[in-house]
Amino acid sequence: MPYDDPILKELGGYFKAEEPGRRERAEAWATAIGLQKVDGLTPSQFLFDTAKDHIEGRITQNQARRRICDYWRRIHRTAEEDKQKIRELTDPGSCQKKVVRKRLSEKGCQKTCGKIVTMLKKNPNLTQNGMAKALGISRQAVQKHLARLKDIGHLRRVGPDKGGHWEVIS
Repeated sequence: MPYDDPILKELGGYFKAEEPGRRERAEAWATAIGLQKVDGLTPSQFLFDTAKDHIEGRITQNQARRRICDYWRRIHRTAEEDKQKIRELTDPGSCQKKVVRKRLSEKGCQKTCGKIVTMLKKNPNLTQNGMAKALGISRQAVQKHLARLKDIGHLRRVGPDKGGHWEVIS
């Protein structure tokens, strides 16, 4: 495989890897990047970083797919879609807003979720164990609150489980 391209040149080192699966993952990413170039597309640094994380085993194939889909959605969202979402969330009669309020009010979630959001604004690298200890609740309870916050679009995880961080979406 020719390594004239800087991205493929850097991936080329993985083709000699002895670790099972690493070489196959590198070849699959090189093929995907090559297909983009055939279609006249320029692979982004984001794609390359995601490929390296997957090849090195820091993220799974599903996590790589989700990361790319989230990135694509975020970039291709139109200004009109943003305005519509804001209208929906700020409209007093909005079904979405009622669902958010209802989900947060379940079993004292509103208070705990608020504390979690405040903690994550101060320290986005906080772990679930760290949150559980600070709040005096179990790790499983923290996981449920984080799932609710992600479901309603108020929180998202950026990067892998180990080494990533939380992003609070206002």
